[in-house]
Amino acid sequence: MAVVLYVSLAAYQKASELGDTLGNLGGTDTTSEVVPVPEEPEIVQPGDPGYEPFCYETEQSEVICE
Repeated sequence: MAVVLYVSLAAYQKASELGDTLGNLGGTDTTSEVVPVPEEPEIVQPGDPGYEPFCYETEQSEVICE
């Protein structure tokens, strides 16, 4: 019975060490960095102040503005 307990404890310690090693693969710093969520640009509709149409030229040299 004591042998089973000893083997179980040794296996638990090895698993714990492996878990710590895998957890530190990203670096030695254990603090996580908070990445800000980028803000979505405001949608400006035609007729709104500040509206600038998107214009492009086609292969047939036509200028199209949206």
